[in-house]
Amino acid sequence: MSTISNEIDMPVGPHRNILTEKIAIDCEMMQSSIGQLLGRVSVVNYHGKTIFDTFVCYPESINIINTDKEFSGIGRNDIDPQNGAQPFSEVQATLVELLCNRIVIGHDIGKDMRAISMNLESYLLQLQSVALWVAPIIFNMTFRDTQKYSGYRQYANRAPTRAPVLRICR
Repeated sequence: MSTISNEIDMPVGPHRNILTEKIAIDCEMMQSSIGQLLGRVSVVNYHGKTIFDTFVCYPESINIINTDKEFSGIGRNDIDPQNGAQPFSEVQATLVELLCNRIVIGHDIGKDMRAISMNLESYLLQLQSVALWVAPIIFNMTFRDTQKYSGYRQYANRAPTRAPVLRICR
């Protein structure tokens, strides 16, 4: 376990014994040579207890261009496996297990799900110019997206067609 810049021991969990039917997820992203990637994922239960919280690392063939620390809170040291960051494939397998058959709540959850369901193996093969179709990762769950919840739109102070940002949903 390592301590990161904000003094939280990472990674946390997974604590399967505190799973509830409804859980919330939040993902922080970073920029890479293959696009936006998952940099940190946090999962809490219905009571706000942390089930899983970890930084994510990737193979050296994927160049992390920018961790967007000012926005995401992710620093380069945080995604170092020597500091406790977990490989994407392990994080993904844990999330498949934790999210299965649950009601998963998140803000702009479609973006988070695209990041955690990415088929990294396929991307790595494309980097090597190997053409191969690999089955997508399937998550069996129900979504609730706070960004699409009409109750938050009254606070958005934005055009009706634009979704509210997370900072106004607190």
